[in-house]
Amino acid sequence: MAEMTIKQLVDKIAEIKQLENDMRKYRKELEEQLTNYVKETTNDKTVYLEGEKAKIKVSRTSSLKIDQKAARKFAETHPDISPKIFTISYKPKKTGFTILHELVKKDKSQKEVLEEFQSLVTEEESIRITVEEKEE
Repeated sequence: MAEMTIKQLVDKIAEIKQLENDMRKYRKELEEQLTNYVKETTNDKTVYLEGEKAKIKVSRTSSLKIDQKAARKFAETHPDISPKIFTISYKPKKTGFTILHELVKKDKSQKEVLEEFQSLVTEEESIRITVEEKEE
């Protein structure tokens, strides 16, 4: 494959991104039709459908959602039961190190907390390419 110029790479990536978006939209339309069919014809949790080229598994699941402020208020009001009914995920804030450094400046005994946090946290860098429409 011949080397492409930066301009060619950018244009090709933009073209592929547009095709992906079009295909994703079309797939969602087809999946919606399939979902409607399954809703109308069965109450089963899992349904297998076959075509000429593929077999598809359609699974029904349900999940609970709650407004985060309401959840926090409920958890504070009922601390004894909350761990049993809510999941908790911990994601360190980018400002975590700054907060801990400030804490250590005020209270040197908190240095162990900072060191423990540093040993547990890793920073991951990611690069994301976003395709934008070119104005003409």
